[in-house]
Order: sequence, then C-alpha cells, then structure tokens
Amino acid sequence: MRGRMNDGKSYMPCFELGKPLDGGAVGEVIESRAEGITPGDAVTSNLGWREYFVGMPKALHPVSRAIQPLSVYLGALGMTGMTAWAGLHLVEIRTGKTIFFSGAAGAVGSVAGQLAKLRGCRVIGSAGSMEKVAFLREECGFEKRSQNVK
Repeated sequence: MRGRMNDGKSYMPCFELGKPLDGGAVGEVIESRAEGITPGDAVTSNLGWREYFVGMPKALHPVSRAIQPLSVYLGALGMTGMTAWAGLHLVEIRTGKTIFFSGAAGAVGSVAGQLAKLRGCRVIGSAGSMEKVAFLREECGFEKRSQNVK
C-alpha cells in the first residue's frame, strides 16, 4: 500500500487525492438486499477503506467471526498470506531444507517464514533492527544465531 502513495510505475495505480483509499477491507454488513448476505455478516472486499459503502454481492466475500481479530483476513488469510503461500509453492520447499528470507520481518516474509517452519524447514532471515530480529525469533520461530553479524 505504501508504494501507491507515490506517483510512479507500479502494478496498481496510485491513490488519488481527495478520494477514499481503495484496497482490501473487512467490515460488517449493515443492510442487504442480496440473497445469502445478511445484516451482521462479516465480509471482506477490495472496495476500500471507508466508513460505509454500497457494494455488489460479487464484490463481498463472507468470512467467519470465529477468527479473531477479523483483520487477519487482510494479513495471513488475505493477500499477504496468499503471496507467501504462492512463493513457497513456486520454489517447492521440502522438509529439512534451509530457507533464507531477506526483509524477513515484513508482512510477506514473516508469514512465509512461519509457513516454511510448519513444513519442517530451517528458517533464517535478515531484518533491519534488533527489535525486528527479536520479533522473528520470538514470535515467528526463525532460527536463533549464536552471534550477531555486523
């Protein structure tokens, strides 16, 4: 999303001044005339970040409120998670392999590392600060090193 704040070449157009930001969002249905979508349903869409909007049923994707917080549908269960999952499938990771992620503390890298760990891989990565390294080790399960590399 950060790349869309600057005018320049990108796979998506930049945000427009004075207009709501578009992109992935999760919300609650307030009113519905569509079959299968009822008030109170939690849904995701790509219709943007706004307090209210009117959307067509094909643009809304019901999600379970049992998953908490619902924002996980924008991260690990959203485009971030899909990108991490697809990347790991492209390289055909296997149990016992060592996988390195640069920028590992970012959204996709941290999810990809956790997915690789679940597949039985040894996971190492780079990060820009000791706080990020601690996050990777303590929260994401990346391998610990015996010494710091400068």
